[in-house]
Amino acid sequence: DLKCLRELAVGHQSKDALLAGERVGRAAHVRAGNQHVRPNRRPGPLRRGVGLARRLAARGRRLGAGALRKLARSRRPSAHGIGSAGTGGRAETAAGVAQPCGLSPTTLANIQDGVLKSRYRGRLCLKSPFDLVLYTQLVQSLRPRTVIEIGTREGGSALWFADTLRAHGIDGRVLSIDIAEPVAFEDDRVEFIRCDARSLDLELGEDLMASLPHPVLVIEDSAHTYETTRAVLDFFHPHLDPGDYIVVEDGVVDYMEEAVRRVYANGPLRAISAFLRAHEGEYQVDRGLCDFFGPNVTWNPNGYLRRL
Repeated sequence: DLKCLRELAVGHQSKDALLAGERVGRAAHVRAGNQHVRPNRRPGPLRRGVGLARRLAARGRRLGAGALRKLARSRRPSAHGIGSAGTGGRAETAAGVAQPCGLSPTTLANIQDGVLKSRYRGRLCLKSPFDLVLYTQLVQSLRPRTVIEIGTREGGSALWFADTLRAHGIDGRVLSIDIAEPVAFEDDRVEFIRCDARSLDLELGEDLMASLPHPVLVIEDSAHTYETTRAVLDFFHPHLDPGDYIVVEDGVVDYMEEAVRRVYANGPLRAISAFLRAHEGEYQVDRGLCDFFGPNVTWNPNGYLRRL
């Protein structure tokens, strides 16, 4: 434990160093509490271990905090926002410069294993535990009359949004759009539409979009590539009123292990950056949601966009 703690104390994982220090310190305290120590006797190895754990934990906090600040500065973008693929750049908006994700790639991978198995009412939902809470906060504050979800899968998330609207006393409608055949179940609050996310205008015509009641919450959860995400953002831009939200999901792929990053090439975050550059002053990254659990502790980092 102490060897691990020493390694962590000089690395970039300040949170892990702190936790390791606290763990070793607590264990040593427990053991020392059960040891009879006579007055004027030199401290035994257990007490020295407590002191070492405290010093290493403090050092880990200092060094780790400095490393994180340095890392944040190195990843801070130019005036153009989020960096290019693989750089881990972060968005700069009126809400301020985002910080790196507060979770390590290993922790994210472990949580993702559970996300991929998560179900709601018997159907795959595929939402992180963080974002189920964040969407609940958003539904409470925004009270959307229309939820448009790009990416259906088995329809679990569409049902979750329909039930969440009802639980908050909102008479709302959910449109769930996917390139695959609509899922087989009936719910009068949910409408399934078959459409390619890159060609939404083929099914979501001007008359339909104009008829949708506001506030509107759009959730882009399709292919997570740059081209598809940007196409969705560009399509909905003229249809959003001030106060409406569009959420770009799964930008977390850029924080995960290298194999995952290679597949998606930072698509969601690059698309957000390009979109914000094209519409400067028209959107704000909601840092209250993105940083609700800590800096970008969400599967949708920098992805909760509010129309100004």
